[in-house]
Amino acid sequence: MPPRLTELTSRQSGGFLWAGLALAFVAGCVTYEPKPLVPEQSAAAFQERSLDTAELRKFIEERLGRTLPLWPLKQQQPGIINQNQAWNAELLTLAAYFFHPSLDFARARWRAAEAAEISAGARPNPTVSLRSGYNLSATPGVTPWIPGAQFDLPIETAGKRGLRIAKARQTTETARLELHTAAWKVRADLRDALNRYYFAHDQVYLLDVRMGVQHRLVGKLESRLEVGAIAISDVLPAKLALQKTKLESSLAAEAQATSAARAAEAIGISTCEFELAKVPHWFSPGAIDNALIDLRRRTLGFNPRPGEVMKYQTDRLPATVLTSLAVSLHINLPALTNEVLSVTRTQAVKSRPDIRGALADYEAAQLALHLEIAKQYPDIHLGSGYQWDQGQSKWSFLNLAAELPVLNRNQGGIAEAKARREAAAAQVVATQARVFAETDIAAIAYERARSRFFSTLSFFETQSRQTETLAAMVKAGAADEFDRLSAELDRVNAFLLVIEARHQAEGALGRLEDALQTPLNLRMSAPLPGDFIQTKPRAEMERP
Repeated sequence: MPPRLTELTSRQSGGFLWAGLALAFVAGCVTYEPKPLVPEQSAAAFQERSLDTAELRKFIEERLGRTLPLWPLKQQQPGIINQNQAWNAELLTLAAYFFHPSLDFARARWRAAEAAEISAGARPNPTVSLRSGYNLSATPGVTPWIPGAQFDLPIETAGKRGLRIAKARQTTETARLELHTAAWKVRADLRDALNRYYFAHDQVYLLDVRMGVQHRLVGKLESRLEVGAIAISDVLPAKLALQKTKLESSLAAEAQATSAARAAEAIGISTCEFELAKVPHWFSPGAIDNALIDLRRRTLGFNPRPGEVMKYQTDRLPATVLTSLAVSLHINLPALTNEVLSVTRTQAVKSRPDIRGALADYEAAQLALHLEIAKQYPDIHLGSGYQWDQGQSKWSFLNLAAELPVLNRNQGGIAEAKARREAAAAQVVATQARVFAETDIAAIAYERARSRFFSTLSFFETQSRQTETLAAMVKAGAADEFDRLSAELDRVNAFLLVIEARHQAEGALGRLEDALQTPLNLRMSAPLPGDFIQTKPRAEMERP
């Protein structure tokens, strides 16, 4: 074959080769697809979130392992709690796992950490460099240009790629545990919001009861004033107390609306949707009397008749009686022994997601130090070259190149990695110390709040017996109706103290739960975040 034809054929083959490589490169690239986020559309999608969607029902039923008989869950009668037909703490917590945007954010961070593992495991790409030369004294008729190419294949040494992958996996584990920490915070925020909501709801109900009693008291006093039995100064305090109750009722209603908004925020839905769910409160009309009747039946073994007085041998109520009364009022404040707290705290120090995340950060810091030490050993570059020299193809093989570590042995990077490892170790100890301190503080606060609750409960029961005694005396003609109403007012005030003490005790119990990250409050029981939170349960229909 003539030399000129050989040169053309070689050039065509080289052109096809480069064209094929370019097409393969383009075909393997990911193309950019914009996803604009329109605030108006995302806000509208949030407002359209509903608790009666089939998607949420499927999610809840899968988590509970049972079929819900009715959907959407509704309250059949005002004030009646039906666990099969009402939104309770358990179901609302699952709804929060389904809706809350903070979990979407934590999941996105975890997915980003998983994607970083791909980057960490990527091998360095080979490189090619083009060069050209020109022969000033070339033979006439021969091209003076001398094109060439240099190929370089980097080879990592000292296991750097494996160390990067291991470090990235620890970072991914940290992000996964942060998701579980975020899920616990969602659970805790909803629990606290519901506690405030129930407290405000019960306050509104009991203040309405108190206003009714005060209205009757004012009526009795005004009747006495009309016949001249008392002076106007005897009526004014009762009227002022009535006005004060109306103001307190207004403030309680405002607190109820605010707590409903907080609960909706904790779930990740609108306040209007939460109010439509008709979450029941704990005290229906007559709940106080029903609880006392249940107390007599459970502790004394008989059903009292109206006006019948329950008697004890001592003025101090036994602890079992108070516990029974609390259970009748749907209140469960467990007694926690030092042994139980010690075992639970020891378990929490080992299993809390934030502590496990701190341990994962420490392992990542250790691997980062190992990687910086490995960087002392230079990578090897294996190269080859090609040159078209005036009609002649010239190749060079097994060109070796390596960095000479004579001026920089990566001492700065190693020192920084050592310091970060020490900081990570200190963070583990600090997190454990914080857990111990939070547990001790929360346990002390809970025991005091629990004791205060049972003291107010004992005071309420004593006041209830006084009211029943006066009712019997009125029936026998030995006392006035005004005295009975005054005793009834004192009983309602005593029960207001009970629900306030219950609110404080359950808040303290919640803080102890947060310190141990172990469920303790049976009344506010909610499912723990499991692996199911790692996958987004909602479809992407909310994205524009």
